Amino acid sequence: MKRRTKRSIPTKYTLLAVTVLCVLVMFVSFTLNLSGGPLNTVAGYVFVPMQNGINQVATWVINRADDVVSLRNVQQKNKELQAQVDELTQELNTIKAYCKKQQNMTAPYSCHFCRSLMRTNRQVIHPKRAA
Repeated sequence: MKRRTKRSIPTKYTLLAVTVLCVLVMFVSFTLNLSGGPLNTVAGYVFVPMQNGINQVATWVINRADDVVSLRNVQQKNKELQAQVDELTQELNTIKAYCKKQQNMTAPYSCHFCRSLMRTNRQVIHPKRAA
C-alpha cells in the first residue's frame, strides 16, 4: 500500500483567495445596487443587541475608571486634612501644656488662652472638675 502525500495550500494563499472573493462580492453588490433586504433584517437582529451590550460594558468600565480617579483624589485630600488635624492637635496640646503650667504658677486661668480653652474644652484640661 502506497502512502499518499498530503497536499495543502499554504495559509497565506487561502487568505488571499478569501480576500479577493470578498472584494469581488462587494464590488458586484455595489455596482448592481443589491440591497440585501432579508440580510439587513438579520444583521439588525444580530448586531444591534451585540452593539448595545458592548456599549453597556464600555460605559461600566468608564464609570469604574472615573470612580477610581475620584477615590484617589479623595484619598489625597484626606491625607492633607489628616496632616492638618495632626498639626492642630499638636498646637492644642502645646497650648494646654502652657495653660497647665500657668495655672500651677499663678492664679487659675489667668491668660486669655487658658480662659478660652477652659470655656470650650473643660473636660480635656480638668477632667476631675468637669465631673
